[in-house]
Amino acid sequence: MSARPAEASATTHLRGGAYASLLATFALVVLLAWEITATLRQHQHATPAADWQTAGQALRRLHRAGEPVLVAPEWARPLAYAQLSGVIDLERATLSDLDRFGRVWQLSTRGAQHRWLSDRAPRQAWHFGLVELALYVQPHPAQVLFDFTAAAAVPAGGAEASHAPTVTRLGADLRRPCPRAGARFVCDAETEWRWVGPHLAEVDHRPYRCLYAHPGAGERLVIAYRGVPLGGSLVGYTGIGDFDSRKLGRAPVLLQTFVDDELVASVEHANRAPWTRFVADTQRFAGTSHRVEFVLTTPEQAYRTFCFHVEARQ
Repeated sequence: MSARPAEASATTHLRGGAYASLLATFALVVLLAWEITATLRQHQHATPAADWQTAGQALRRLHRAGEPVLVAPEWARPLAYAQLSGVIDLERATLSDLDRFGRVWQLSTRGAQHRWLSDRAPRQAWHFGLVELALYVQPHPAQVLFDFTAAAAVPAGGAEASHAPTVTRLGADLRRPCPRAGARFVCDAETEWRWVGPHLAEVDHRPYRCLYAHPGAGERLVIAYRGVPLGGSLVGYTGIGDFDSRKLGRAPVLLQTFVDDELVASVEHANRAPWTRFVADTQRFAGTSHRVEFVLTTPEQAYRTFCFHVEARQ
């Protein structure tokens, strides 16, 4: 006797389910085999430590003090840095750009190139096994006239203390100076995150040297510098520091830049935006010194671990 329609349908469904399960198992086995093969191949073709060491020794002979050294790909930085103790300082390892350098070095492997050098050709390159050492030359580097992050780090009473900023919280019924305590300007002694000062921020899983400034909702955080020598532009970068703040926070931060009382730049940094560059034209002020103010605001203060770095350049 032939199966009734309902029984035939159930049998077909079971067979279809078994086939799908078998297919999924087969796909999983293939994927695992591919992963294992790729891992083994990766280890077999790893760049030997001796290649990094030899390239590092060559760099030490050719490198001039203060020149930045980039590494590509990104994951290779610890391997390269292990050979470059004393060559790369903290400031050079946390740069925002290369504009002010006439000579830049790159250590790379597997044909990688740093994102800042993607449109440039090296002046000269040397190969040490699987590691390439390359020299890039910039014929017209920018001149930095004033570094706002560095100036904020100058201690009271120091030789350059006259350029150190003042920090003030302003609101409808609020005018509260933020006194200096060590390397920071403390804006609320009872709130550990409300301060201004030099900082190393993580943005896009990369470190950047910058000025930490956490604004509060409903008020303005004003960072003012006197006697700043200006050139043709103010070049700056903005970011929300640390992964948790970008994950848990939402609100943007508005950074406004004033020369004397004139607004020259206004940047609204969105929560998940990367380390973002802005440029303000200050050519009309070039060759003279002025008061420069940075004013920060945000509609919500939770997790607004804002950090920015600005330089006056010629």
